[in-house]
Amino acid sequence: FIRKSEEQPLRVLDIGAGFGVATIPALKHGARVISNDVEKSHLDTIRKEASDLGYEDHLETIVGRFPGDLAFKELDAIHCSNVLHFLRGEEIIAGATRLHSWLKSGGKVFIQVGTIYAGHIKRLLPQFEERRRKGVKWAGETDRAREFVLSEFRTATPEFMNYLDGSPLVEAFEAAGF
Repeated sequence: FIRKSEEQPLRVLDIGAGFGVATIPALKHGARVISNDVEKSHLDTIRKEASDLGYEDHLETIVGRFPGDLAFKELDAIHCSNVLHFLRGEEIIAGATRLHSWLKSGGKVFIQVGTIYAGHIKRLLPQFEERRRKGVKWAGETDRAREFVLSEFRTATPEFMNYLDGSPLVEAFEAAGF
């Protein structure tokens, strides 16, 4: 998207940037990137790498939790990877609305989420399917995620997770104007 855009440089927000797996390539392809994460140390790592590569003037870092009190405007693109499944359904709905309001006309959002169909969480799937049959919109929300994941993932898994499928996610984004 960045490489093929006729408008340069693009203004891009990377939500949940982690250690820069999307931020650094976006910088390398000419974007001006706002890198956001809840961990300042992650953003410090990104800033150092960007500086070492000569891109520090094209990078802004912001510590904060999405959707929280973050506010942006006139963005060309937003990358939000491995973030939404940490949010409750109402936060996803609010977040989708914010994302839409932050984009320029014709802007794009790129999301990737933790899915209920991933192998490490398969023990939650029967409960998810039963909740979905009963009409629960956010059927993958659980305050007991550690009980359902494979043992090797327990220490790295928070208690709350919202394992998703396309249905409520698409609804939330369409309601926001996407």
